[in-house]
Formats: sequence, C-alpha cells, structure tokens
Amino acid sequence: MRAVRRQHARAHLIGIEYLVFGALSDTLREEEKPYWHPHDFEVLSGQLMASGLPEVAEGDLFEQLRNSCGKTWHTWHTGRHDAGPGDALPLGEPKPMWSFNREGECDESLKRSRDEATDIGVERAHEQRRSLTDLARPQCGVDAMRDRFTGTTPVPGVTDAAESE
Repeated sequence: MRAVRRQHARAHLIGIEYLVFGALSDTLREEEKPYWHPHDFEVLSGQLMASGLPEVAEGDLFEQLRNSCGKTWHTWHTGRHDAGPGDALPLGEPKPMWSFNREGECDESLKRSRDEATDIGVERAHEQRRSLTDLARPQCGVDAMRDRFTGTTPVPGVTDAAESE
C-alpha cells in the first residue's frame, strides 16, 4: 500500500475521459462512434483497477462500467516506467486514446509494473468479474484496432457490435 501512496503523491492529470453507459451509447451518431472506445475488455479481463476501493464498492463500480464507452483525450505525456520521463508540462495537441480489447494487446511489462506497484493481480480481478460476462452486450469499436496486433486472444463477453448484426 505504501507504493500506491507514493505513486499518488507524484500523480499528474494526464487526460480526461467522458463516459456514456448502456443504451445511451447506442444514441451516438455514426460519425461520432469512432471516437468512443468500449470498456468491456478492461472490465472483464481485470485490467481496469480501482486501487484503494473496498472490494464491495469496486464490484459495484465495475458492474456499472460494464457496457459503457469512453471518449478519452490525453493531454500530458508523462513518460513510461521503462523509457524514462516524458514532458515536464502538458505540451502539444491532445490525443484521442483507445482501449485494448483482447489479451495480448497490452505490453506485458506494463501489466507487471502495475501489479508490482499496486500489489493487485489481474487474474484475481478477472475471476472476481467473471459473473459480469453474461451481462455484457456487443459494443462498437471492439475490432477497431484488431489488425494492429498479432497473437491475441479474445475474452469471453467482449464482442464487436458489427459481429452480432
């Protein structure tokens, strides 16, 4: 827990994410949908974490995030754990951010670093959220970046809306 507190003391606001839930995402205009990324993989795989929340509250949070979409703008490149520091200030234009949607898309060293720093395991979170799988609906954008990765594995419950039509 000390490592988490130390990291929070150095935390910077690196971006802004807007969320829409459930059927509201279906009301987005077609030309707007490519800006919104699905959250089901992040939730069902266990990769999205809510450090410091009691387990019951965390479960409620992820049940609400199921079937949601986000529009994220990154405003500050603060660096990577394995590549040194980034910019001292938020410079340049904001950049849209997308989500991973299959196992194998996220750099394994990033996951290991997060797990070591927070003492939280992805596998444990994945098991705890397995009950949400049957409640997940197909989402727009799951396959948007599919061709940019090789050797990936789908997660049950994470499907593209175009596949279900």
